[in-house]
Amino acid sequence: MITCEMAIVAMMSVHMHTILQSRGLSATAAVALSALIGPSQVASRLMELTIGKKWPPYVSMALGVAGVAAALGLIIFGTDLNTPALIIYGAGLGVVSITTGTVPLAVFGPMRYPLLMGRLRRISLVMQAIAPAIGAWLLTQAGMNALLSFIGALSVLCLLVAVYLARKCHSHIKLKA
Repeated sequence: MITCEMAIVAMMSVHMHTILQSRGLSATAAVALSALIGPSQVASRLMELTIGKKWPPYVSMALGVAGVAAALGLIIFGTDLNTPALIIYGAGLGVVSITTGTVPLAVFGPMRYPLLMGRLRRISLVMQAIAPAIGAWLLTQAGMNALLSFIGALSVLCLLVAVYLARKCHSHIKLKA
């Protein structure tokens, strides 16, 4: 799930302006709207630190991934909701960035955490390195719809995996109690 989500982030980071321009925005508007992502990430992290303590980290993870998926759906299907889509996208990314560390710690504990995170991060860093090139290849060889379809499919896959993991984590933690 971490690898899949990082592939989306890497592709969207590189191709965001092109995608937004394909949806009718000017280059200036695409840059201006993209500037909403960072503050949204920070705001969601602050919310996670306050109200996120009321539930387990795997719930936050699923909510963050769902936010990213919903935002991408708004962008992919060409709605006029680009501003809220990018705010939701940034908020989802903010939560996902926190939970990629907190979920493994909660599920596997501090003893297994360092080695596990090293392995998980190695794979996701490789994916982050190659995902923009895959996106560029799709864009040049098959067009914008192919790129958006691929990102959308990855987003749905991430959401399904996040929900599955949240359910597995919930039952795993209930068994430990």
